[in-house]
Amino acid sequence: MKQLFCCLTILAVVFSCAKDDEQNVPFDSIFEEPEVEDFSAMMSDFEHETLELINQFRANTNNCGGEIMQPAEPLMWHPNLDAAAEAHAMDMHNTNTLSHDGSDGSSLGDRLDRADYKAGYFGENVAKGPPTPAEVVEAFKNSPSHCKVMSNPNFKQVGIAKVGDYWVLDFGTLR
Repeated sequence: MKQLFCCLTILAVVFSCAKDDEQNVPFDSIFEEPEVEDFSAMMSDFEHETLELINQFRANTNNCGGEIMQPAEPLMWHPNLDAAAEAHAMDMHNTNTLSHDGSDGSSLGDRLDRADYKAGYFGENVAKGPPTPAEVVEAFKNSPSHCKVMSNPNFKQVGIAKVGDYWVLDFGTLR
């Protein structure tokens, strides 16, 4: 019995040691969220300004129609979300229609798929009229449903588009 215990102990030690050329990955790192890629160098000044205003809003505790939303991490801009937002803003502008549905019957999920954005979570704010980023963010702050979307901590990224008078902010988190 003593020999069996010694053999098992030696085997456990041998199999638990990593080779010098192997990397040991800490157990906790397996469960960390993946880092969100930074595409900010590709953004326009207009998009930078809008994103800054959204992130200033998210940094606060917000009252969205009586629902208190705790501060959320800053969003990062994503080109695929931006492509989906741009396509929808263009569609609304061309059809003179303010809607979350595309003129072809597409939903936000459909448009994100077309833009190759593999979303785990997604949401959208649309508006018509405000001429500046400050005015559209202010309008969204004052609308309970839009406020909740902007404040949602599940969202990590955003796409920002304005075509004519039409605005689209597409929010998401990659799967």
